[in-house]
Amino acid sequence: ISQKKREDTARSEFISTASHEMRTPVAAIEGYIELALNEKVSKVDENARKYLEKAKASSQHLGRLFQDLLVSAKAEDGRLSNHPTIVEIGELLEQQAEMSKMVANQKGLGLDFVISSENQSSGHANAKLLKPLYYVNVDPDRIREVATNLIDNAIKYTPKGNVTVGLTGNSEVHKARKCNR
Repeated sequence: ISQKKREDTARSEFISTASHEMRTPVAAIEGYIELALNEKVSKVDENARKYLEKAKASSQHLGRLFQDLLVSAKAEDGRLSNHPTIVEIGELLEQQAEMSKMVANQKGLGLDFVISSENQSSGHANAKLLKPLYYVNVDPDRIREVATNLIDNAIKYTPKGNVTVGLTGNSEVHKARKCNR
């Protein structure tokens, strides 16, 4: 058992160190690509720009994979920390969706973010609706990772059309929860 624990610890340390070390050159590559795409720094024709945009998206994806590997290693050996706080989830999801739009567009997909509540249809033609707010107690970093993975997978596995990220309230869930307390 002790030998197995030592092997698991060594494996986790290796994965942690390797993924951390690999993120550094990937970040440098991303930085150089950003410089090449910056019109104030360099002149790039449209054809080359398309290739650089693809390289940028790929390097960002690689960086996320290394980050996921690091998080996995931390979760496996108990070093992953969780710091829940009150977050307005609509804003967080909207930011994640906005950051993924370029990747979706490059694949020829649309990406929409929809937020609503069940009582938004007021029946008045000129009624102004307020954007509903949804507060949750979560670790913002962990929920960003989850949202990013879900959106990335939706883009990856949607062959054509649109990807919609939606958030809606359901008072029945809230009522049921109150009754169960």
